[in-house]
Amino acid sequence: MTEDVDRALAALFAEPAPPPDAAFAERIVALARYDQALAEKRRAAFAQVTREAAALGAVLVSFVLLARMVPDGADMGDAVPLGSPAMIALALLGLWALVGSRPATA
Repeated sequence: MTEDVDRALAALFAEPAPPPDAAFAERIVALARYDQALAEKRRAAFAQVTREAAALGAVLVSFVLLARMVPDGADMGDAVPLGSPAMIALALLGLWALVGSRPATA
C-alpha cells in the first residue's frame, strides 16, 4: 500500500516533460548543413591542390629533363645558357606561377 501512495505522490509532484525546443532543432540542422557545405569545399580545395601539384610536378620533371639537354661536346660547366630550352622552360614556369597565384575569393 505504501508503494501505491509513493507512486501517487510521485505522479502529483512530478514536473511535466518540457516541450521540444524547435529553435534548438533548427540550429542543429543548420549546423549540419554548414558542416556538409564546408566538407564539400574542403574536398574541392584538396582536389584543386592535388591537380596543381601534379601539374607542377610534370613541369618540374620536364624542366629537369630540358636542363640535362646539352649539345654534344659542349662543356658548359655549371652554368646553363640563357637561350637554352631549360631557361626558356624556367621562364615559362615562372609565368605560370605568376598567373596561377590569383588572389583567393571570399
